[in-house]
Amino acid sequence: MFCTNCGNELEEGSNFCSFCGNKLAGVTEIGTGEAAQVEVYRVSRWVGKLCSLRIFIDNMEVGRVEDGNKQLFSLQSGYHEIFVQLNWSPTIQSDIFKFNVGSGQILRLKCDYTFGAFAMLTGWYVIQSLFSKVIKIEPY
Repeated sequence: MFCTNCGNELEEGSNFCSFCGNKLAGVTEIGTGEAAQVEVYRVSRWVGKLCSLRIFIDNMEVGRVEDGNKQLFSLQSGYHEIFVQLNWSPTIQSDIFKFNVGSGQILRLKCDYTFGAFAMLTGWYVIQSLFSKVIKIEPY
């Protein structure tokens, strides 16, 4: 069982999450139930048009998303993890986003490459990535 709020693994039969205190009425086991969908939308930015982002769900590459486009993925309902990575650099990636989707649900996520082509040409992304993530993924 996993908490729908924080994603931590819990003991079977728990009524509340021991990590965040969430009531566990909505906890779903991994891979149970009907298919759910995850939509990944990439925010359009002029400076990032040359770079596609690789999408990883449960640590497996499932596709790529270009500037301003969307990709839709079907998953088993349950707990999953997603992150996006710059197509040519495995070191430039978002944080891992943990989520739980129920049967028939659609989770909409947006990813934003905040630094883009200017950063690549100047090398500034190296400095920026030391201080904060240049690729973000979050619900919208």
